[in-house]
Amino acid sequence: MSVFPRGKKYIGTLKQWNAKGFFGFLYYKDPDGWITDVFVHRVNFWPGHKPVVGAQFEFELGPGRTEEHRDQAIKVKQYAVNSGVEALAKQATQGGTQ
Repeated sequence: MSVFPRGKKYIGTLKQWNAKGFFGFLYYKDPDGWITDVFVHRVNFWPGHKPVVGAQFEFELGPGRTEEHRDQAIKVKQYAVNSGVEALAKQATQGGTQ
């Protein structure tokens, strides 16, 4: 069950990505001002928008797969065009990618 409004757009940063499982977590500031993680799956990215750790994405909240699962990010698209490029450059200078 969602505690935050659905249909509202949020801006978050991709915190981690599991390339084998095709999922990851975005963090964002929720309506109460808390920094919150939200699950995201590859199928919820708009076509042409790829997961890049450190990049910012716009998304909405949608229901988890079952009632036991918390909300997940849906309608995920890159927010700032350069944020993915900057994130990749930062990863390269730090000696790796996630």
